[in-house]
Amino acid sequence: MANAERSGTPARGEDTFVLVERVTSPYLVLFHHPQGLLAEQYRALRNNIMAMNRSGASRTILVTSAMSGEGKTVTLANLGLAMGEVERTRVLLVDGDIRHPGLEALLGLNRGKGLTDILQDRADLEEVIYDSGFPQVDIMGAGSDVAHPAGLVTSSRMKELFSALKERYRYILVDSPPILPITDGLTLAPLVDGTLLVIRLDFTPRPAVDRALDHLRKVGAPVLGAFLTCAKGLSPGRKSPYYYPYIQDGKDGEAR
Repeated sequence: MANAERSGTPARGEDTFVLVERVTSPYLVLFHHPQGLLAEQYRALRNNIMAMNRSGASRTILVTSAMSGEGKTVTLANLGLAMGEVERTRVLLVDGDIRHPGLEALLGLNRGKGLTDILQDRADLEEVIYDSGFPQVDIMGAGSDVAHPAGLVTSSRMKELFSALKERYRYILVDSPPILPITDGLTLAPLVDGTLLVIRLDFTPRPAVDRALDHLRKVGAPVLGAFLTCAKGLSPGRKSPYYYPYIQDGKDGEAR
């Protein structure tokens, strides 16, 4: 029996009909609690980012963090779903964290062909883009494992890919490895139109945030701002460990 999780298409045997229900992460609040306070924080983030794009042009945005475990993938996915709520706004979520991919699992999808496959000319664009199951939102996973991932993201093929994707989508959100332990994110950052730095409150040391911002500036990455995760006690009526206020950067690019 084939697994029908990825496309949502039923798999048929000779006498058997099978449909495997997808299970998405509870942290996808735009799906599980679309009317809740947390979902509204992502919509506020969406509105801030779209306000920066007054021309309405297609944009590529890198979502990264200084360290691992700060919630960048969850932030990217919820932001993408929030953007997909806007009329005529097609969004593509790209898993650029090819060493430790997690975007497909977060959305309840099986891992398939993706970014590494198209960068190595082992697949066409249509083969690596999938319907996420959410309105106006598609996904490109990390793809097959590779021996030397750093060499892929530095290739000129990545620039060509972003150009092709911008012809199809209003926003391309790229999940990046954390800045400090892995250099891939710093390689990707100059290739996109803006970078969003995710910071986990009471987890990430301020010096680590400063170093990450400094690294991004040195490679010429345009920093849109920072997004705080796990600020406790700010949700009315209960102590929520997942409140996500948006903090826009100052003129010098530092998160306030």
